[in-house]
Amino acid sequence: MASLRSALRMRVEMTYSIRAVMGNVNRFLHDSTGPERFVTAFYGVFDTITGRLTYVNAGHNAPILIHSDGRIENLETGGPLLGVIPDAEYFETIAEIEPGATLILFTDGITEACQDDGEEFGEGRIIEIVKEHMNNSADEIAHAIEREAVRFNGAYSPMDDRTVLVVKHL
Repeated sequence: MASLRSALRMRVEMTYSIRAVMGNVNRFLHDSTGPERFVTAFYGVFDTITGRLTYVNAGHNAPILIHSDGRIENLETGGPLLGVIPDAEYFETIAEIEPGATLILFTDGITEACQDDGEEFGEGRIIEIVKEHMNNSADEIAHAIEREAVRFNGAYSPMDDRTVLVVKHL
């Protein structure tokens, strides 16, 4: 994770192209770590004036964008995991995030939290929680998702990290 952060910082200073940054970080990670090491990442730049999020998703769980009218969009476009394929291509996409929309980014530790019968928490529960708490702050929504994932997981201890980031365009 530390090498990803330093590689990302260095590449961001060298270019403003999101897809070029991800391609450069991918090449760096491939060349500096073994083939069994990889990273998933979502890199986006949000323009608060236009409401445009320009992003690349490199094998990460697709963030969920809940539009102000209730439409749901998964932000999947991008490319493969970072560090696996040396010359992988990454594609950037623009998502329109209008006032009232909510963007949820999360790790698989949230969606894959499971009960003793093997049932996973899943994305559907994330969407239900966000819709239920739509009038709350981004921080309150993130805590509600985390709290419900932990409750759902029950006595099972997490096998993976659990991270949630919620962004509301006011």
